[in-house]
Amino acid sequence: MATLLEQNAAVVARALRQPPGGSALGALSASITMTQVAEDAMRSLVADARAEGRTWAEIGTILRTSRQAAQQRFKAEMEMGDQELEGLGAEGLRVLGQWAAGEGSLLVPRFDEAVRQRLDEAGLVAAWAQVEELSGKLLTVGRPTVAARGRYRVVDIPLAFERGPMKARITFDQEQRISGLCVLFPDPP
Repeated sequence: MATLLEQNAAVVARALRQPPGGSALGALSASITMTQVAEDAMRSLVADARAEGRTWAEIGTILRTSRQAAQQRFKAEMEMGDQELEGLGAEGLRVLGQWAAGEGSLLVPRFDEAVRQRLDEAGLVAAWAQVEELSGKLLTVGRPTVAARGRYRVVDIPLAFERGPMKARITFDQEQRISGLCVLFPDPP
């Protein structure tokens, strides 16, 4: 994580030192990745602080928020085991790869009932074609992050397309059925 953060920070710093007209799009993509890695680092450091016996009030003070807000933001993710997080991140990458490759026949059987009623194999192909029509070809895929949202697990995957950064969001229910699948603009840094 530290290496990824350092590398992306170096790309952004180089771009900021150059006069306009350089590689701003690549640096913008690196800044999005850097922001996401920094968020991962913060989650990891919060978990480390809790393991050291630090209180939610102390963590909230550092984060300039309340004890309750800090606890609500990080506690559910900390309760998920590292294996679950890593496994869902890898599964999210697999789903994204199948979607981008037009392998909808592998995905549709994994949809929950609500998604299955609205999206079929042809719809998946059409949706990815629309993403590429608007954004260009997919250039790179970043490191997935996993968040607990009630009974769902949400996997966000940073993407860099020819025309700029986006993110894939794949939502899994408790039985690891796909409850959501989309490409979004990335969160602002």
